[in-house]
Parts: sequence; C-alpha cells; structure tokens
Amino acid sequence: MKHYFIISFDAKDNTWEWDTEQEEVAFPDGTVWDEDKEEWTSAYLGDGEYIDNEDELSEQMGKHLRLMNGER
Repeated sequence: MKHYFIISFDAKDNTWEWDTEQEEVAFPDGTVWDEDKEEWTSAYLGDGEYIDNEDELSEQMGKHLRLMNGER
C-alpha cells in the first residue's frame, strides 16, 4: 500500500502544513492506494481503527513538519 499526503506551504506565514482538507478534495476515496486491489481506500477503518502503520506515519509526518517549520 502507498500512502499519499498533501503538504502545503503558506508563504505569508512561512510555514508548512499537512493539508487534510485538500486531501479529502483530491482523494475522495481515500489517500491510500492498495496495489493488490488496485483501488483507493481510506486509512481510517472506523471505530477508532486505522490500517497498517497509519499511527506511525502520522507521527512521522508531524515530526518532519515541525522540523521544516523550525521547531524541535
């Protein structure tokens, strides 16, 4: 499976952000491409459950965005 993210840069604030609203627009069927089924799917399964390592990916994405924004 391949996970897709939309990251945007705000030139006014000089900051990067994970743009989940635009992800919903660009990927209405979900941001995960299931190569075996050849279809898009959502990382959220319902009832607080997520696929694969989505928690780890989200944590890493947040960490890298903070670094890109000059935070530690």
